[in-house]
Amino acid sequence: MATQNPIEQEGTYPLPEAQLDRFMFFIHVDYPSEAEERRIARETTGAAPPLLSHLLSGEQINRYQEVVQRVPVPDHIYDLAVEVVRRSRPISSQAPDWIKKWVSWGADPGPCNT
Repeated sequence: MATQNPIEQEGTYPLPEAQLDRFMFFIHVDYPSEAEERRIARETTGAAPPLLSHLLSGEQINRYQEVVQRVPVPDHIYDLAVEVVRRSRPISSQAPDWIKKWVSWGADPGPCNT
């Protein structure tokens, strides 16, 4: 998530075209409701929050990722994933009309193992 570029710390301005392709979605976030704003005020003032402690080490996370990568995936799941990705591309004949109208760039076919 990112905000538009501040120029000289006096507000925000639209991002240059060259930076817009870094984001998959454009989501307009409006001001919070009165109840949400009250909750924000409560949670961001007063005593310091309790310190967090580590639940997992980096090594443990890597081991869990290796286990997940060994889980067999049936072909119909790959088929569904490819279908969803292909339908997300507005230039695809498989894309629904609302994708063609509202989406500029679809999902990338590259691996997600970074």
